[in-house]
Amino acid sequence: MIEQFKNRTFIIFGSGSLAFKVISECEKNSLHISYIVDNDISKHNQLFKGYIIKKPEDIKLNENEIILIASSYSIDIQRQLRDLSFRAEIDYINYNLMFPYLSPNMKFSGVFEELNSIGELLNYSIDDVGVLLKKEDEFYRAIYHNKVEDTKNILKVLKEENFYNECVIKTEITEKSTKNFPLILKHPYIKYCSDIRSWSFSMIKEGFDVIANLLVALNKNNLTLKDAHGLNLTYYEGKHRLIDFGSIIKGNLKLYVIKELVESFIFPCVMMVNGQSLEFYKHNYYSGIKYFMIKSFLDEEGLNIFNELYNEEDINKDPYLILTNIQNWSRNYFVKTQNFSNTLWGDYQKINTKKNPENMDLKEKTVLDFLRTCNGNTLIDIAGNNGWYCYSANKNFNMSGILVDFDFNCIENAYFLFKKEKVNFVPLVNDFNNFPNNLFFLKQDIKFDVVLCLAFIHHLIFNNGFSFEKVRDSLHEVTNEYLIIEFINPIDEYVSTWINPYFSWYNKRNFEIVFSEKYSIESVNSVSESREIYLMKKR
Repeated sequence: MIEQFKNRTFIIFGSGSLAFKVISECEKNSLHISYIVDNDISKHNQLFKGYIIKKPEDIKLNENEIILIASSYSIDIQRQLRDLSFRAEIDYINYNLMFPYLSPNMKFSGVFEELNSIGELLNYSIDDVGVLLKKEDEFYRAIYHNKVEDTKNILKVLKEENFYNECVIKTEITEKSTKNFPLILKHPYIKYCSDIRSWSFSMIKEGFDVIANLLVALNKNNLTLKDAHGLNLTYYEGKHRLIDFGSIIKGNLKLYVIKELVESFIFPCVMMVNGQSLEFYKHNYYSGIKYFMIKSFLDEEGLNIFNELYNEEDINKDPYLILTNIQNWSRNYFVKTQNFSNTLWGDYQKINTKKNPENMDLKEKTVLDFLRTCNGNTLIDIAGNNGWYCYSANKNFNMSGILVDFDFNCIENAYFLFKKEKVNFVPLVNDFNNFPNNLFFLKQDIKFDVVLCLAFIHHLIFNNGFSFEKVRDSLHEVTNEYLIIEFINPIDEYVSTWINPYFSWYNKRNFEIVFSEKYSIESVNSVSESREIYLMKKR
């Protein structure tokens, strides 16, 4: 692991005995250190092992720097760094990723090597409970010696209280074990693991209710969550699921967990119902929305509740009473305050069906015929509007996958459709300005048996400056076998208003030449005078 960071420069977070050991290991391995940060103001501007100590707010990362947490307060520091908009694994890592033998849970140097037969260590998932491993389509969690008894008790409660059926990702004990990890758990593989940054309003709001209800239910068994940020929850098989098993601990609910919960779920929803949806999706708030950002939108009751939550002087507050008050307030507030911005494409399917019913019927028939030919299991519908084709693919061919669209009202509509009809697709908001690099599943190297891309590539070309080559390569990157794509000719009523001499290359012949380099054209159907749908197979 050390070799991966040989060319990086470290900012060490911490200046205690553990940091002393971490810095010594860095120096021993010829790793570069820029400076140290610490929360203790009495240490600021002092030297520690020859390095200046700064306050966390002074951190300004360049592209080569990364924060290395070297403190026993790692969980709190990670939360603090998230609040400062730093990203796990990208901007900061924990010391035990590089030097696992320094961890108090570790018994000897190179301890993680004994886990190689179980799976590959995921370097963002080492915490005070254990480590997360992946082997093909299986996920394992290796538990430290001193956490085995607590973990078994938590598993017993989750099973007896039916939490697995409600909202917690199912977890089971395996027969595997190693010397330093006597308990190995297995989690199911979630192929499309999304989070709040790409969810619609109702997905986020209902996500809050899931976590809030879970906290109340866990409390009855003397359990709680140690964090409640938006990355702990995903939407899987029609339900919100807590995927961070390690966040369930013995103890009572802390106020900072409620703050994390409302900043990740409630405050984004406040923005949305007050016409600020674009602001939320545009900035992709990794660490949630801060109170000051939405305070002006709140009614008197909301202000009283959240002022109490954020009042640091009152230390005798009841976390569960505050949580209940937030739940009750939010139900009323979101019903009476809805002020969603109208969006350009929210009613596209409905309007065009009324305007050109014959063309839409022919288009649907063509797509369904092509899907039947493909005989695939997974589908991504890119710019799929309200999810009608995902619905049809699921009901007719039992396909599953994801729908992406940049119109948040379309995704909201699709969410309700999929939920009502039990359609196994995940609807996600996605900004196509950086398509496809900003699609979360690309980081997991996920491809789809069928890629569906209807009435969209002309937008990428005329509005986003894409070439045919860039469109093709972007789609090729997520294609496993087939591409169903619509080409809209220059004579089309919409495209004709955008055509100018600069786009003289935009024509059917060039489209086919470019796409044929990486796809074979299997079939072409005309669905109107100016629109054709292609079935292509990846070469």
